[in-house]
Amino acid sequence: MSAARAAILLISFVVLALCVVGLRLEQTRAAARAIRLELRQVEARRELWALQARMARLRSPERIRTRMELFEQLGMAESRKTGDGTASQ
Repeated sequence: MSAARAAILLISFVVLALCVVGLRLEQTRAAARAIRLELRQVEARRELWALQARMARLRSPERIRTRMELFEQLGMAESRKTGDGTASQ
């Protein structure tokens, strides 16, 4: 084998090795990005669940009744009226 062929073969192997390293680097970056996105998704779900639980607590009849009574005590809301036009206690 001539020196020129050996050099071409060596250069070809180096280029091939660099391509493999570059592809592996890109694969590692993509995997890390996928993990970050999965973590963000988990955090978003956790926040959604917390907000849904908070909404459920705020919508509960007892909570609404308590807040209305507080608003009435502070004069921020009118007294509740029953169907016959009298104020309820």
